[in-house]
Formats: sequence, structure tokens, C-alpha cells
Amino acid sequence: MPTSLTRRWWMLALVSTVAACDSPNLASPPVASALHGSNAVTPNAPSKAGLLELSVSDPRGDNTGPIDVRSMNFVFDNTSGAFSVTLQAYPSGPFATGGSIHININLYNPAKSSFFHCNPVDFALDAATRTLVLTGTSSEVTTWASGDLIYPVSAPGTPLPPNVSEYQSAVVWNFDITMPNRFVDAIANSDPSVPAKIVRSRSGSVASQGLACL
Repeated sequence: MPTSLTRRWWMLALVSTVAACDSPNLASPPVASALHGSNAVTPNAPSKAGLLELSVSDPRGDNTGPIDVRSMNFVFDNTSGAFSVTLQAYPSGPFATGGSIHININLYNPAKSSFFHCNPVDFALDAATRTLVLTGTSSEVTTWASGDLIYPVSAPGTPLPPNVSEYQSAVVWNFDITMPNRFVDAIANSDPSVPAKIVRSRSGSVASQGLACL
């Protein structure tokens, strides 16, 4: 169980020219005490049925800190806006103890000009784990549809949200905005310019418990 929650919401998206500091199944992931994000949702999407999802396979060894993310699976209901994000780490680089963990999930859907963010508060763990789950609701995903392409990081040649020069999804170890060399693992495919594609979800439901996204 996470034992401390430090309220720091630092986005990794850089808005315009100013850095804006603000988004194999394993059993029994730890769950934070702050559960169920509850942003307002407007179910204004066109007719769509069932759950949708996208997945990112992150390469081994691209981390500069102790945590090495293996995959991200994003499941969402584009009628209610409910979503869950499951992050899995490699056995050699689990979500570790002995420091704080900072997570940013930033997903850009150029077809809908929609920029999604999920940023739980920083936390620490009592025991290392390979799986973390984030949950919440967002009106952004109510416009998303099967076949849309989603970018979890900006890279040369990839589209950018309006007024944003750079962004990334990442897990950061002992985040400190004053330190230029962060211990970070960006969450992206081996070729970061390759987007994830939204498909029909194989999950029966969106996870209801996890770290609350803000």
C-alpha cells in the first residue's frame, strides 16, 4: 500500500514556449487510499457501443531510474468517460520502495484534437510491485472512437496539441522540478513516433479501484 501522498501535480507537457508543470496481468496491485477520480463528464459522444482500449509496449532498459515500465493498457468507456490505466513493469525494474513515484499520463488524439491527462498525486510504496492501476473519469475520452490513433509522447514528426511544444507520458522516481536530470522512464513504443490504435476492449469492465487521477 502506498504510505504517503504528497500533493504535487506537475505536468510534463510544455505549453507554447513556457514549460508548464501541470496525464501479462499480475494479481493484486497495490491501491492508494485516494480512489475514484471524479471529474465532470459530459456524455456527448456519437453513438458507440462497448468498451475501448489502447496499449503501449515500452522497451526494456530505456529507463534512467530504478523503474522500467513494460506496458500501459488504457481501457475506457466513451459514453460515461470512465477509464483505467494499468501500468506493468519489468521484473528487473519494478515500482520500487524507498522513494516517491510520480506518474504523468498524457495522450493526444489528433483526429479529435483531444488531449487527455491523468496525474495521480505522488506516492510511496511499502513493497515493490510490478503492477499499478490508475482510475478516473474524463470528458476527453467521450469523443474517442475505435480506429483513432493516440500518441503518448511527442517525437520528431508527430502531431502536437494546440499551443503545446512537447509532452510525454512517464514514470518519474523522486521527482524534483529543480533537478534537470530526472530518474524517468518515458512510456512509449520502441519507436516513439508510432502511435497506439484504439480497438474494441477485451476487458469486461473498467477497473473501479486504483490511484485516483487528477
